[in-house]
Amino acid sequence: MLSARRYCGPMSRPPDPHDPHGTASFGDPPQTVASAQPVAPSIAGRIGSLNRLVLVGACGVFISLFLEWGKAQFFGESFAGTDIPIELLNDTTPASLDSTPITYLLVPAVAAMLIGLFVKEMRWLSLVGAIGATLVGGWYLKAVQAVIDESGFSAGMTELVGIGTWICLASGAIGMVGGTLMLRDRPNTTVASDQPG
Repeated sequence: MLSARRYCGPMSRPPDPHDPHGTASFGDPPQTVASAQPVAPSIAGRIGSLNRLVLVGACGVFISLFLEWGKAQFFGESFAGTDIPIELLNDTTPASLDSTPITYLLVPAVAAMLIGLFVKEMRWLSLVGAIGATLVGGWYLKAVQAVIDESGFSAGMTELVGIGTWICLASGAIGMVGGTLMLRDRPNTTVASDQPG
């Protein structure tokens, strides 16, 4: 007759995937798998971790360049942002409408916004770029208003200014909000001490 002691031996159990050779005893604590090394965040993750507002603002300013800024009632034909001369911002009667366009002002502003978005140490550039884009749009509106006042246009601002100008202004404002939040939302960094206690 078998003694009771014979029934107190190890109980059968399903194989442990972390212990394929069965070296761990029944009473051992469960084995843990070593954690993998952290993976560098993707571009999409980095954008999300910073501020999507700046990205939206930069894209909006860039797209606005290819939309209508000056309507045909103002220039005689529809002008995109890439056609608006910088000279018009300072002179209501520019010598030529084919001079350097405002593209040379807005593209650097967009570049600054994107650099600030991806380079943590230069976050302030996002705010500077957004302010610059907004100033260009506002400067253009001021120039159009000056032409209206001097030439006696019967049409109002909304009838002479195209959708591209308003998108540039709105996008610049969005970028300024995002750039400000990025500067205020600085991550807290802590240094782990090697000394115990």
